[in-house]
Parts: sequence; C-alpha cells; structure tokens
Amino acid sequence: MRRAGLDYWFGLWKRLYTDRAELERSLPKSARLHLFTARSERSLWTATFQPGDFLVFGSEPSGLPRDFLDAHPAEQLALPMLPETRSLNLSSAVAVAVYEALRQTRPPG
Repeated sequence: MRRAGLDYWFGLWKRLYTDRAELERSLPKSARLHLFTARSERSLWTATFQPGDFLVFGSEPSGLPRDFLDAHPAEQLALPMLPETRSLNLSSAVAVAVYEALRQTRPPG
C-alpha cells in the first residue's frame, strides 16, 4: 500500500480496519457505501459520488464476502468490462473508481 501511494499519502484520509465488523461499527448512520464487485449489474458510471463516501473493495482473489454484498444490494457497483474479459486487477479497479469519485467531487483545475 505504501508503494502504491508514493508521495500522495499526505493528502489522503485513510483508515485500515482489522475486519469488516470493525468497519461496520465505525460507520456513521449517514454513511454512503459503494461496494465494488465484478458481479454487479450496476455500472460505476451510473454512480453519484459525494465527499465522505466509502469505496469498499474486497480481496483480489475472492472479492467482498457474499453476506456483506447481500446486506447492501443497492450499493453494489462494477466496472464495465468487455464481454471476453473477466475483470481488472484490484489496483487498477481501485484507481479507476477513486479517480471517478475525485472527478465528481473535486472542482476542476
């Protein structure tokens, strides 16, 4: 993670959670989740991001736990893929999603 952020960590607010239960306990009631899964029918490009949103990604080999996805069906998003491809690797998917969220929530320039 440190290498991926290079010189940009100073401008980010980040928090690592030991497990999903800790994440869910710490979320404010007004939290807006965006759960990324290759199996969602809803495209990233249809999402509206707001400052303070949580973008949640699972592990590369297994994704997010099924029960977590089942508990939040309306919050699931996928990156559109060509029919003959499976999915992007995790770091590429995170980069695409984060930059789209930034594009929507930051002023131009």
